[in-house]
Amino acid sequence: MAAELEALRDAIEQVEAALAKPTGGSLLTVVEAARELRVSRSRVFQLLAAGELEGVRIGRSRCVPRRSIEEFVARLGAA
Repeated sequence: MAAELEALRDAIEQVEAALAKPTGGSLLTVVEAARELRVSRSRVFQLLAAGELEGVRIGRSRCVPRRSIEEFVARLGAA
């Protein structure tokens, strides 16, 4: 049953990613940030927890400033 639940969660994430429209705004949802970085949602939460990405809370939602993603990618290139 746990495997089925995980498969369902993965399917929901894929559908959400397919339906989400790029906003071009300065704040991205975790799903949008994951899509831009080409990593999983979980990895974005790990990067936020480690302080590698800056995050802001808006109500119960977590958002990532586009600037934070650009700075993160620039640091990767400098390494």
